[in-house]
Amino acid sequence: MFTQIFNLLLVLVWLGLVIYALLALRRRTLNATAKALWALIILAIPVLGAVAFFIVQPQDL
Repeated sequence: MFTQIFNLLLVLVWLGLVIYALLALRRRTLNATAKALWALIILAIPVLGAVAFFIVQPQDL
């Protein structure tokens, strides 16, 4: 029971992090190619993609 609740919380935190990263990406004024690449990275690499986005902080153009 505890492991099911823990797994559910992990999935919810992961989804929240991905949604937050994609919304932050949407607010940036990057070119379309850069946005598409970052979106693929965020979605393809479950946790590290979103964390990498916030660490790198791509500069607005």
